[in-house]
Amino acid sequence: MEIKFEGKIALVTGAGKGIGKNIAIKLAECGAEVIAISRTQSDLDDLSSLGYNIRPICLDVGDWNKTQAVLEELGPVDLLVNNAGIAAPQLIGEIKEDFINSLFAVNFNAVVNISQEVINGMKRRGKGGAIVNISSISGLKGVPNHGIYGATKAALDQLTRNMAVEFGPFGKWKILVTQSYSC
Repeated sequence: MEIKFEGKIALVTGAGKGIGKNIAIKLAECGAEVIAISRTQSDLDDLSSLGYNIRPICLDVGDWNKTQAVLEELGPVDLLVNNAGIAAPQLIGEIKEDFINSLFAVNFNAVVNISQEVINGMKRRGKGGAIVNISSISGLKGVPNHGIYGATKAALDQLTRNMAVEFGPFGKWKILVTQSYSC
């Protein structure tokens, strides 16, 4: 099956490494213009050196206001892949508030922030689009030392279901969640 994304703009968060990097490359191979977001410039430099149609943006999506400012300058997006995530192991009983806040800022809040900006752009253009949220098996079952991480992914799973219910009736939207088995 040949997949074509010519003329489409895809935004991939967490595109510097692993799953996100591979998604960005595959979308570019399928003809999309890819906007690759990572908080690590050297990872973006490596990605850019591969010769694909990829526009790198160095950004910590956990910074709500900075992310909004960057997104406002991007222009239209047809496909969003919310992949950025922090999977830091921590024992329950040793967790500090800043740890919880940092995981939720990237793993959940950033998805809300970025998705609503992209969705509002799609609405203004009168077009639908696709949003894929990358989750984790940790959101579905207990994984040692990943209680907070799992909670962020469970919240993401529920958010994705609600997004599908809200935008599915318009017929132009595809809202998907996929679980990663990396933990």
